[in-house]
Amino acid sequence: MSGWKDRLRLEVGARVAFDEPLAPKVSFRIGGPAEAYVRPENAAELVSALRIAREHEVPVTVLGSGSNVLISDAGIAGLVVRLSGELAQVTTPSPPEPERIYVGAGALNSRAVSQMLQDGLAGAEFLATIPGTFGGALIMNAGAHGGEIGPFVETVELLNGDLELERRPGPSCGFVYRGSGFLRDEFILGAWLRVPRGDVESARKHLREMRLARRRTQPIGQPNAGSIFKNPPGEYAGRLIEACGLKGRRVGDAEISSLHANFIVNLGHATAAEVSELAAMVQSEVSGRFGLELQWEVKRIGRGFAR
Repeated sequence: MSGWKDRLRLEVGARVAFDEPLAPKVSFRIGGPAEAYVRPENAAELVSALRIAREHEVPVTVLGSGSNVLISDAGIAGLVVRLSGELAQVTTPSPPEPERIYVGAGALNSRAVSQMLQDGLAGAEFLATIPGTFGGALIMNAGAHGGEIGPFVETVELLNGDLELERRPGPSCGFVYRGSGFLRDEFILGAWLRVPRGDVESARKHLREMRLARRRTQPIGQPNAGSIFKNPPGEYAGRLIEACGLKGRRVGDAEISSLHANFIVNLGHATAAEVSELAAMVQSEVSGRFGLELQWEVKRIGRGFAR
């Protein structure tokens, strides 16, 4: 075992595993193993793991619940981090402060919304329809049903490039459509949100309606990674793909969903290579017919994919 792995085992202990299978941990059920997989429970443990990786020039990948990723068939080299413990908690200020809530980067989006509604906060319930963890939602400025998380962010807590704690105001985070200004060497710990008090019963009803709509229009019963492509300005990627007659097109066990054309589903044994080939086919046909270049929304990570 190499030096950096020995140090991880010594400093992180039971919360690190090596050659850890990743396919069962992501919604696509695709991908090879992590060279090292660690679940820090607090900022100090995270900093320790990151310092070891930095000192040994080991690449680091943060993996949430794996709902919006395609992992390489060859797996991920270096250190894969999944935040847990206090880094995945949702907390209300004590004493309570109106309209404020703190969400750890490792918390599930659905858990965050559940606490908001319990606290009488309404307006961000769309977040519960987006599978995944809150850190990924911040990085992607996740949105659905006409809302996005950026406008609710008051302050983000993160580790900057020097692995020092920084508190960054929401307006300074560079939120744009399906993106943000966070740097590759920054690690989000969580964020304070400001969500208005509102009619919680109406919010719960709205959330039920959004979830029902999702079940009707998206292949949630099959392994997938959500929308494969971003919507071009003024257009919908799904409409363009469907107009090209690509619903049901397959490469191996990767198939364009017959329910929603901007989803690729895993029929059982799909590989990342098959998904990539099918996606490239879609991009080529949409470009040829409409002159538009579809951009990936799903994040591709691991050996063989550009960082």
